[in-house]
Amino acid sequence: MSLAVITGNYGTPRATLDCIRALLPELASHAGRIIVVDNDSGDGSDQVLTEAIRSNGWSSANVEFVASPRNGGFGYGNNLGASRALNVDPSVEYLLFINPDATIGRGSVAAVVEAEQVVDNLKRRKTQARARQQPG
Repeated sequence: MSLAVITGNYGTPRATLDCIRALLPELASHAGRIIVVDNDSGDGSDQVLTEAIRSNGWSSANVEFVASPRNGGFGYGNNLGASRALNVDPSVEYLLFINPDATIGRGSVAAVVEAEQVVDNLKRRKTQARARQQPG
């Protein structure tokens, strides 16, 4: 199971770094990566984030920085991050979008993934049940 976590930044590098720090231990049990998208903050956030990723060795922990060419808003940044995650690894099963100022509790990522797996299993069973009901 692979997971990509996308978080956007617009002038909040400290919150974004705190978010990364909280996510890394949560991803330890998953084949996951973090994509940080800077929405053209224009305040030096890009330099702060890329330097922190480099100096903390997070690039080897699958943390990637993406600089948006423009501030297209929240959705644009998320789509840019999702596109990057899927281009790097087309087998990514789950995308988790999280605001950088969100509090990430212990076990929260695992709980989200587990819930998604339950939903996927239910959808699969429903599809199989419908297929058995089809005349054929």
